[in-house]
Amino acid sequence: MRAVFAPLEAMEARLRRLETDIAAGENGATGDDGTADEPAALLDEYSRLLVQYEVAGGYDYETRIRMVLTGLGFRPDAWGQPLAQLSGGQKTRVLLGRLLLER
Repeated sequence: MRAVFAPLEAMEARLRRLETDIAAGENGATGDDGTADEPAALLDEYSRLLVQYEVAGGYDYETRIRMVLTGLGFRPDAWGQPLAQLSGGQKTRVLLGRLLLER
């Protein structure tokens, strides 16, 4: 189920890195390449990425996953179970859930 949201999770990770870089820049630190990153460029990228994240439903995807899995009859203790261990009917419900989550 989480694979549907891999792009959102990647955006979220990038946002966290940008937040760290912006905070480090305020303290006079340097970027990964050893040079000082331009604060305005970091803020522009952060703003652009944040809008994409919000439009894609980034703040509510965890809630949507829980709602769909619960609605399809999966108990919370089974949410992390590998697909290979599921019955045919359960796999069908997982695929239905994926379609619902993709909108």
